[in-house]
Amino acid sequence: MNTEEYRAVIFDMDGTLLDSENFYNMTFNQALYKFGLTHYKDTYLLSVGLRSDLSVKLFKKELGSDYEKVISKWKEIRSKEKFQISLKSGVKEVLKFFKKINLQIAVATSADTDYASSLLKEAGIIKYFDCVIGGDQVKHPKPFPDIYRKAASLLRVKTKYCIAFEDSSPGVKSAHHAGCKTVQIPDLTKPDYEMLSLGHTIAPNLVLATSKLGFDIKI
Repeated sequence: MNTEEYRAVIFDMDGTLLDSENFYNMTFNQALYKFGLTHYKDTYLLSVGLRSDLSVKLFKKELGSDYEKVISKWKEIRSKEKFQISLKSGVKEVLKFFKKINLQIAVATSADTDYASSLLKEAGIIKYFDCVIGGDQVKHPKPFPDIYRKAASLLRVKTKYCIAFEDSSPGVKSAHHAGCKTVQIPDLTKPDYEMLSLGHTIAPNLVLATSKLGFDIKI
């Protein structure tokens, strides 16, 4: 498809626009350290890309009887360090570029809508988005395609004319099965064989990903 045929761009938030996955992983492991439970250090990685209700189930299963104290301490640490979440490389440049060429822009995130909107506002980028769709707005979360279909519907664009930027496997599956042109910028987790078999575009950052699609983006 020629770049002129695309009508909209849909971004995942955590790990794609915001460097929040690293923040959450770091603070989760700080909470574990407080209790000497570092053998759970890889647990957060299992939750990447999941909606909050599914993450809760996962953490309860993995942490068992340690769940309550670890999650309580984690929330305490996160609330104190909330404003340390920064933008991923090239985010503002890419958002400005897509605005300049008049593509509609949306966020499709597993996070709840109000929370996502507050983080995007704090990061100074919410003005770029025509809509923000959180996981609380769909019945079936990522990796199901519902959220990307809803985003495209709100933008009044068919999914085949949408570009989706994602970092995680659940997000990539969601966008791919919705019919979007899917681009993965891996963050904490790398694409496995199953992901690679989808044949989607993979790039190390947003600027290179945009260039790989054929857009003449100049920074």
